[in-house]
Amino acid sequence: MKSGNVIRVLALAAVFLVSATGLSAELADLLDEAAAAYEAGEYERAVNLYSEVIEEDDSLFEAWYNRAVAYMELGDYDAAVEDFESAEQIDDDVDELYFQRGTAQLRSERYEAAVADFDRFLDLSPGDIQALNNRGVARLRSGDISAAVDDFTETIERDEGFIQAWYNRGNARYELEDFEEAEGDYTQALSLDEGHIDARFNRGNTRYALSDFEGAIEDFDAVTAADETFTEAYYNLGLAYIRFAEQMQED
Repeated sequence: MKSGNVIRVLALAAVFLVSATGLSAELADLLDEAAAAYEAGEYERAVNLYSEVIEEDDSLFEAWYNRAVAYMELGDYDAAVEDFESAEQIDDDVDELYFQRGTAQLRSERYEAAVADFDRFLDLSPGDIQALNNRGVARLRSGDISAAVDDFTETIERDEGFIQAWYNRGNARYELEDFEEAEGDYTQALSLDEGHIDARFNRGNTRYALSDFEGAIEDFDAVTAADETFTEAYYNLGLAYIRFAEQMQED
């Protein structure tokens, strides 16, 4: 079964660059050049330019923070976390730092640390649905499944159109073997986006668990039609056909 997908959840709030004031003209120009490189998708160049700034003045929150988000774009989450920690030592009251560091922790599978960062972000920005959802993913992956359900439920209560919260709550409820509720969540996700292949695949698994083999066949068949490379769906489709045939014989 597919688990809560943080990459898709990370329609997270987009990383943002912060600006510094009161600098020498040389440092200000370097920061501007680094920001331009970042915006152009030249993340390695942005990292190198921010590194030059830090070598000149390591007291600038903006340089550490912005280099961290550039590292995130490069997939170097360990380096990003280290830079966020350096930025935090300079200014520990910037809410977005905790959101982005929580994201980096989550992607590097440090789930308890991610939860702590999202907790801090939510202290500073209560009710943020992206943070609630992502904390739920961190809790789900750390095994704190009931708390994950609570986070996804609060996210849904705040925004019923948040597709990934329905999908993720379905995953959490599946882990709890609450299959009927999980099926309902996947169905709601599909009502919002009928092309959500993972939700359809997972609903097929849920229907299989509920002995609704005909429904499972419908879902797995739709998945293979949408993605011919989805080997797990073909395998599960075959199993569902076997069980459905056995069910018909029993009836």
